[in-house]
Amino acid sequence: MGVEQSLTLNFYHDAGKEIAQQFRVYSEDYPVWDRFSGIDENAPLLATYIIEPSKQVIYSHIDWDFLGTFSAEDIISTVYESALISNGRRSA
Repeated sequence: MGVEQSLTLNFYHDAGKEIAQQFRVYSEDYPVWDRFSGIDENAPLLATYIIEPSKQVIYSHIDWDFLGTFSAEDIISTVYESALISNGRRSA
């Protein structure tokens, strides 16, 4: 019989682009329209980060080509491995 797991994820929208600037996926000095034709608004690059409760980034993916792709398998694996490590620390 499988063990039931509880997982909580928080998703944040960075409307003011403050986080995007800190992660260097948005810049007023280097607008995205300088890199891509057909874009007429300076927007942040698409990015996905997983941050542990200890505030460490354990996964990052920046979509440098605006393809909108990332590996769901990598994300699940990273979260799973982090949970194993975290649970190991608590039980030690």
